[in-house]
Amino acid sequence: QALRELVATTATVVRRASDDSPPREREVPVADLVPGDVIRLMPGDLVPADVRLLRADGLTVHQSALTGESAPVVKQALDLADPALSGAGPFAQPQWCFQGSSVTSGSGRAVIVATGGETRFAAAHDGRTGQRGAGAFDRSVRGISWTLIRFMLLTPPLVLMANAALRGRGLET
Repeated sequence: QALRELVATTATVVRRASDDSPPREREVPVADLVPGDVIRLMPGDLVPADVRLLRADGLTVHQSALTGESAPVVKQALDLADPALSGAGPFAQPQWCFQGSSVTSGSGRAVIVATGGETRFAAAHDGRTGQRGAGAFDRSVRGISWTLIRFMLLTPPLVLMANAALRGRGLET
């Protein structure tokens, strides 16, 4: 229930009523959105799905629900083949906005690429992404823990043997 409150319930989509009519904006429930729909993004909107920007005019989004980053991020409509972005992760690429983000300023149009359970928001919050690999911090903590355990296991016998050697007696209880 708490996750549903973080996601938009309606979106402004650009659709044709029929094949011969011109496209026009209409408010539709998020459940009716499908990949390929073109949506409008305005300040205060929650991004209803994972989208690729077609146009962005001063667009900034707050994506802390996904990245934990507290500052709004500037988004732009860029060519997907931009070689400068080839190594960047999806959250660092300015042409992508993800479900769960909120528009803080500017406006834009975007095409939906994933909805519902196929979005990064759903994957991040329902555990489908599997176990995360151990990071540098986790490996360091594990290494220190094993060092301390070895020290604690080896110290008592060494102290008893040193005591016996220094006093010239065998081990006594």
